Amino acid sequence: MYTETMKILIVTPRLPYPPIEGIRIKGYHLIKGLHERGHKIILVAALLDPSDVDPNNIQHIQRYIESLKLIDYTTTPSKLLDNLLESLYIPSKELVAKLKAHYSTAYISKLIHEEQPEIIHYDFIHSLTLMEPHKDDTLFKNTPSVLSLCDSYSLVLRERIGRGAGIALNSFARWTYALTSFPFAVNLEKRLHRIFQAVHVVSKSDAEWLKSLNPLVNLVTIPNGVDTNYFEPIKNITEEDKMLAMIANFKVDEHVNNAIWFITTIFKKLKKVEPKVKLYIVGKDPPKQLIRLAKSISNVVVTGYVPDIRPYLMRASLIVDARRERYGILNHILQTMSMGKCVIGTPYSFLAVDGIEPWKNAVIARNENDFVIKIISLLNDGTTRKKIGSNARKLIESSYTWERIIAKYEEMYQQAACGHADMKKISYLSRTLLH
Repeated sequence: MYTETMKILIVTPRLPYPPIEGIRIKGYHLIKGLHERGHKIILVAALLDPSDVDPNNIQHIQRYIESLKLIDYTTTPSKLLDNLLESLYIPSKELVAKLKAHYSTAYISKLIHEEQPEIIHYDFIHSLTLMEPHKDDTLFKNTPSVLSLCDSYSLVLRERIGRGAGIALNSFARWTYALTSFPFAVNLEKRLHRIFQAVHVVSKSDAEWLKSLNPLVNLVTIPNGVDTNYFEPIKNITEEDKMLAMIANFKVDEHVNNAIWFITTIFKKLKKVEPKVKLYIVGKDPPKQLIRLAKSISNVVVTGYVPDIRPYLMRASLIVDARRERYGILNHILQTMSMGKCVIGTPYSFLAVDGIEPWKNAVIARNENDFVIKIISLLNDGTTRKKIGSNARKLIESSYTWERIIAKYEEMYQQAACGHADMKKISYLSRTLLH
């Protein structure tokens, strides 16, 4: 276990509060956990949404950090255009240029000179604009750095290309973007070892893919964690008979497409066998087409944003996840399991969860008919659901508490610092021998 405290500069594309979606949940608990273990945090964060500018949110995160540097993009003149381009999965050159300007090596170098951190932690693929080190800044080059990539962008694009264009929401634009961006993403991820002493991903399959691109990249697999004290079984909420729940952030097209696919294929078949089955779709920003679809089918409820998802998780007989591609951190899977609930999903649903044993702590469906058969079986077998949920909670408690996950980040930082020191020694010896 790593025990020395460090001064850590964390660069993230989003203010990590409130912790209500993937990138913010991970960032918030990482910063909070590192602070509680005695580390000093300097945070650089972009403000991309008006909610980010809420003084209460900023004040809350400040209790865990020593210094906060904010970059405000909420007043960008082309915000409307940026949102449109983002919805089509076409990057806005203007926004990327501005992010690069502020997250440039010159800007980070200035912070390094001011704050003197012992390690730099770059969060997510947005930080890959920093691939070219500041050649004239010795301090920048001498400060070890890690990249929390979470998942391989090139692998996401590769699988998207393999599935073809399809007819789902924005699928042709996304497929075209994947086709044109894949070579760039591969080239970028091949060069990660040039600037980062460690690269973090959440699943072994992502680590294996990145290792195949370049064996020199030092890859560290750390899953996401879950707050087991907050997401714990609630005894005074009664489970409703034959109620399914699906949790997602519908700002993401994949989640919209998954929900539509589940309703139009699986849920319709379920209703023929179980006419009383209900489906609650819970999550922020559901689009109009999803709301219209739900209204056209009885027993489908779209809640929109709810401040607390736990009552829905506890009321549901079964939690479903219809993910059909790798994407994101899968916080709601961990949260569901932590609450002792039975979850059924696809193989993609559990990519970043080691220790999954089908029918012991989760249920995996391979196709539409498999979903239908297994959901019907589980809806009519409360004993099995309860047993699977109980085992799911045990797995989370043994491997996925934030305390355990933060300790792994500390080990990664220590490894990166030691590796950086070793590389400097090798570089010094090489120069000495050559001259």
